[in-house]
Amino acid sequence: MDVTFLVGNGFDISAGLHTSYKDFYKWYLKRPTTIETIKRFKAEIQRGMYDTWADFEVGLGQYTSNFSEHDVNNFIECYNDAYINIREFLQMQEGNFNTNTIDIDSFRNGIVDFYNDLAPLERDKIHSLLVDNNIDFNFISFNYTNILNNVCSSTAKRLHSAA
Repeated sequence: MDVTFLVGNGFDISAGLHTSYKDFYKWYLKRPTTIETIKRFKAEIQRGMYDTWADFEVGLGQYTSNFSEHDVNNFIECYNDAYINIREFLQMQEGNFNTNTIDIDSFRNGIVDFYNDLAPLERDKIHSLLVDNNIDFNFISFNYTNILNNVCSSTAKRLHSAA
């Protein structure tokens, strides 16, 4: 039986990383630039109502309407600046993370016994499906970081070395 977990940015945040859009936003706006196109882009971000990464992605798409077909290079410049800074910001956050701080037993139990915090009826239904089955756990990550991969690898290594 396969059990698949869909993992979003809440995982990184719960692991102590400051990877919310608002964290990036504060950091990005402080980054100096001498390029007028990027200054205007940052001013637009400040005016926008971007609370989440999805809001920012939609806003970036909407911001394309500020550019004509003859002005594509200015949009590409804004896009590249945001992309490069997002990568730098997230790499910086990943660099601050230590997989050794993860409580292996809690992480493992959270995966294996994921249904324990459900209401009794749902918990019992899921438990009855899982009993006596060989279970393969899978993850689909929507994160911009590699923290989930790092935690899974570190957990597997520590569990195998403890066995």
